[in-house]
Amino acid sequence: LSFMPAFYWFTTEGIEGRFEAFNEVNPNREVTAAHNYDRQSQLDGLLNYDKSIGKHNFNAVFGASYVNRYEYRMSGSGRGAPTDYIKTLNATAPETQRITSRERTDIMMSYFGRVTYDYNKRYMVAASLPRDGSSRFADENKWGLYPGVSAGWNMHNEKFWAPIEPFVQKFKLRSSWGQTGNNEIDPLDSQGGYAAGYTYGGEVGILNTILANNTLVWETTTSFDAGVEIGLFNNRLGINIDYYNKITSDRIFDKPLDGSTGFATIKSNYGSIRNRGIDIEIEATPIRTRNFSWTLNANYSFIRSTVLKLPATAEDKNRIGGNTIYDPISGEYVRVGGLAEGERFGGRWAYHLIGVYATDEDAKNAPYDVEAAGRLKVGGDAI
Repeated sequence: LSFMPAFYWFTTEGIEGRFEAFNEVNPNREVTAAHNYDRQSQLDGLLNYDKSIGKHNFNAVFGASYVNRYEYRMSGSGRGAPTDYIKTLNATAPETQRITSRERTDIMMSYFGRVTYDYNKRYMVAASLPRDGSSRFADENKWGLYPGVSAGWNMHNEKFWAPIEPFVQKFKLRSSWGQTGNNEIDPLDSQGGYAAGYTYGGEVGILNTILANNTLVWETTTSFDAGVEIGLFNNRLGINIDYYNKITSDRIFDKPLDGSTGFATIKSNYGSIRNRGIDIEIEATPIRTRNFSWTLNANYSFIRSTVLKLPATAEDKNRIGGNTIYDPISGEYVRVGGLAEGERFGGRWAYHLIGVYATDEDAKNAPYDVEAAGRLKVGGDAI
């Protein structure tokens, strides 16, 4: 049993000052100043326990981590200093001076545990359970729980593998399932942002610049992985094959808002997207001597992203965004592109030019174009 504490402290600081001396092009003697300070403190505690009973090996890790990030920003500007000899803001005309500052604190707290077991380096299982908390979310949504399990089987360590060992020195099957969280939002997205320096009815006012969404939650990715590791020719040729299936739910995105709200977007959670694919990696060492080795690597990846769920809309498949095109098969206009349930994520749609109308007479028989804003087609227009 062992305990390992750790403490980290990082700081960065930048101080800037700029002054433009009097000249014929710009006689204003403009001055700017900035003070930027960032600090991150981190405290970790790790409790580790190892135990072996015969061919049974156990390991347990429990710990906690606390991360505090602090940010300070100050900037100022002014002009109209009476001389080039004083290059700081205090010499500028008071009525031109503008100074602003802000500070921000971001805290991340985590508790975690992991237990692993293996039997004679043949069978391996592990389970983990981290709990993460972030100050970026509202009080009721700060915490997320993300379990994970994995298992592996070194078949090459089995007795029945002995006849095959001269040809295949390594053959390992492994699989895992787990969840991870994403808290990549600005604290102002859940708490709201405000700015001073505005007037309302002739009085000093404060403007709401970022619309708060206190229902924001962690974006969660649930992953399943299964793979095989193969070693041939005394492990000079290694082959790794992996299949994975990842579903990301409560995706964080900027939801467009109607202009009447006074805001362009609001940070929101919506829907789920699946990414699944195959990774194949081959590593070969044609030459290996005491003083020289030559290694070659090749890999292949295939991935397909599909939209699984979106917020309910009036569109077919709850489509968000996209364009309207004419479908010659159905003879109707349909919506394509954007995001739609059951369709691939990140798809691109474009027009395919099949010709132009030779004369105005031909163009009169064209189907009505809902995207033409009432304009009738004439000779020379695209079909």
